Amino acid sequence: MNYSEFAAIHSPTNTQKWRINMKKRYNTKAFVQPKGKYMKKLPRGLYFRDGSPYLWYRLNRKRKSTGTADVGQAIKVFDKAKYEQHIADRIPETAVKKAIPFSQLANDFRRKKEAESQTFSTDMNYRINVVERYFKKLNVRQITKRHLQEFKNDLMSGKLVTSSIHQERKLGNDTINKYLDCIMSMMKLAFDYDYIDAQQLLKCKVDKLPRGEGRLEFLSKEEINRFLEAIRGSVIEDFAKVALYTGMRSCEIRNLDYQLNIDFENNLIRLPATKGGNARDLSMTPELRDIFLNQPTRFQNQRVFDIDYKIYKYHFQKCISKSKIVKRTGFKPHDLRHTFASQLVINGVSLRTVQYLLGHKDISQTMVYAKINDQCAIEGMQKMAEIIGSKSTICGTMTSDTQKALNF
Repeated sequence: MNYSEFAAIHSPTNTQKWRINMKKRYNTKAFVQPKGKYMKKLPRGLYFRDGSPYLWYRLNRKRKSTGTADVGQAIKVFDKAKYEQHIADRIPETAVKKAIPFSQLANDFRRKKEAESQTFSTDMNYRINVVERYFKKLNVRQITKRHLQEFKNDLMSGKLVTSSIHQERKLGNDTINKYLDCIMSMMKLAFDYDYIDAQQLLKCKVDKLPRGEGRLEFLSKEEINRFLEAIRGSVIEDFAKVALYTGMRSCEIRNLDYQLNIDFENNLIRLPATKGGNARDLSMTPELRDIFLNQPTRFQNQRVFDIDYKIYKYHFQKCISKSKIVKRTGFKPHDLRHTFASQLVINGVSLRTVQYLLGHKDISQTMVYAKINDQCAIEGMQKMAEIIGSKSTICGTMTSDTQKALNF
């Protein structure tokens, strides 16, 4: 007869009596079961409790029932509880916290970006919204490398981005990499906020696509004159002129403040640490000074321009069509910045000066504007030949290998 059979045949009135008898047997060094097998005394922490038909155990200053009267089963339950407690001690406290929905992580990331940069762009906000919609059904701890790979595949197939900006073409490699950078930055923030552990962060990595050739569209002198004629009298005239004359980003122009940025006394446009992280001062030409002095918002609020960016883009494209400017990949508002930098380089301004005016952190960012046309390169080689006193002249067109070497 085993322990459970022995307990089953006793009535509740006699339970306490046989329990005391069994405690005496188990507390001895060994006792003989009916089958003749010897059994050691109960493990430390496992005991009988008065008023209960089951064996109990004591673990981590807590008492719990094993739910069984069988000694062998009780020992197994006790060993399992000790193992689970050992694992729980090794797991960090964040692992047992409540699951964090991805929407909360997206809001945390959005607030962090807005606090870090004064030029929080609508493009960045749009990318955050796309990522949030894709992962909204998951909590942060459920995201794996497989989810990130599926997100990358959907971006490549053009299923996610349905904005009017990207209707006519699929996303390029550089744009897809920006979305991947966005989700990876979110996962790093989740680790910083103790939403996930280091092991999950290391596994959630996805390879980026090779960098594309990029686009660099800018206006020639003739096209600049046509563009200025097209915007004359329009609602975007002053905004577009500031972008063309200073090379500032659109987000920097929208955030211009009369008190913080416009220094009429010294004729300077003072820009704090913006996207590139470098503060810079731009000279205010007489035409720019007139633009800033004649803005209707000067005495109403602190912002220089009070125009919605979507309205600006709409009228910008109308002016581009009116001026009959046709480019291979189209012409966007940001291309006025490319025009500013490219014209400076073509007219002999050093790349270091262009780097400062644009607010680039690294000179490698400015090197893209070193792409000049064939005629400028030929003239430069001719000047070098004159300097060293060579009688040879350079004429004709460059070979394809020479052109590739210049387009670094």
